[in-house]
Amino acid sequence: MPTSTSPVLDGLDRIFDLDPAAWSPRTAIFRVAFEATPPTARPLTTHELFAALRARGFREAKRRGVRGFVGIHVPDEVAALPALVPEHSASSYRRGDRAPEAKRARRVEGPWRGELAASARSRGHDRFTSPATRAAQRDHEALANQIVPLKREARALEQMIGRVYGELPEHHRDARRLRELRDHISDLMAERQAI
Repeated sequence: MPTSTSPVLDGLDRIFDLDPAAWSPRTAIFRVAFEATPPTARPLTTHELFAALRARGFREAKRRGVRGFVGIHVPDEVAALPALVPEHSASSYRRGDRAPEAKRARRVEGPWRGELAASARSRGHDRFTSPATRAAQRDHEALANQIVPLKREARALEQMIGRVYGELPEHHRDARRLRELRDHISDLMAERQAI
C-alpha cells in the first residue's frame, strides 16, 4: 500500500518512464499521453490528465517558470517540442477553427465531460487503472445491478403479504418465493463481498 506521499503507479508505467528524481513539463507529458491513446478512444484533455496525475499523488513543480510534474521522465527531444493542440479539436474550435471536425468535437465535448465526471465519481477509477481492477469493478457493479431489482421485488412481496395475509404459513407459495428471494440476495451479497 503506497504511503500518502508516494504516487499510485498502476498502469502509468505503460505510458510514461517513471523516475522519482525526474521532472517533465506538462506539455510534454500531455503529448506523450495523447500519442499513447488508441485511435478508437477519446483522448484525455489536459485538465483531465493533470487531475488524474494529481489524484495519483504526483507532485507539481515549476522549473524556470515552466509547470511540470515530478516523477515522470519524458525524453528531452519531446520536452523541447511546443505544446500539442490536437488539430480540429474542441479547443481549436474555441480559438476560431470552424472545420467540420472541430464543430463535431465541440458538440461531443459537453456530453463526454459529463459522462467522464459521472464515471469518475461512480467508479472511482481513471484510464490508468489496471485491467484486473477494472474487471473486478465491473463484476462488482454487475452483482449490484442484479441485487437491486431482487431487493425491490422482495420488498414489494413483503408489503403485499403484510397487507393481504398478515402472517403466512411456511408452505404458502408467496412465503416460499420470499424465502427464495432473500436466499438469492444473501448469496449475491456474499459473492459481491468476496470480489
